[in-house]
Amino acid sequence: MVPRLDVRGCLVMLAVCAMLVAGPSSICARTEAVLSWDDGEPEAYCGYPEAVRVVVWFQAPEWATSFVAMHVWFAGEWSPPFTMWLFRPCGEWPYEPGAPAGDFCAPAGFPFPGGVWTALSPLDPVDITDPERFPDRVFFAGIGFETQDVDVIGVDTDDPVDGKSLMWNGTLWEPYVPGDIMIRAVVSDSAGTVVEAQTWGGLKAMYGGSRLPN
Repeated sequence: MVPRLDVRGCLVMLAVCAMLVAGPSSICARTEAVLSWDDGEPEAYCGYPEAVRVVVWFQAPEWATSFVAMHVWFAGEWSPPFTMWLFRPCGEWPYEPGAPAGDFCAPAGFPFPGGVWTALSPLDPVDITDPERFPDRVFFAGIGFETQDVDVIGVDTDDPVDGKSLMWNGTLWEPYVPGDIMIRAVVSDSAGTVVEAQTWGGLKAMYGGSRLPN
């Protein structure tokens, strides 16, 4: 069966931009989509020491210009630290994870709820329109484990398993065979303020710093 990337509704977000002086308000349109390979129901879980990092392959729609967030299904209430990773593609189609486009370390002791989708956002949206950095608008979004917690992130093992999840075993990237790791990507046609997850109850992580290139 051919793997199919689920583009979960191109959501048009509207925000009223208040003016500092008296006058009519303006409406700012923003389109977002949630990209996913999983069906939303975890049958298993993955974590350290099975994998040091786990990532999922995504290809953004042609209209998308920015990566703005990822949604992660945590197995239970969990306190970081962990690192949220965004990798540029390298090699030939369908590519493999290459140089980091950015990494963001979640602060220790900040609890994340389990059994819900949690929205994790970088300080700034990442421009994915440069074909030199993101050919075909492909990118890899994932999590790096900093502690020896196990069974942290949900895995969808139902057929079809799409084969778009990978893990770093400390030496190289290899396919994550058991199923589709439950990490989703949110892309947008705007680089403005990130809109919170609309469909899933989420908690935006507060990051202490961003090392994204300008």
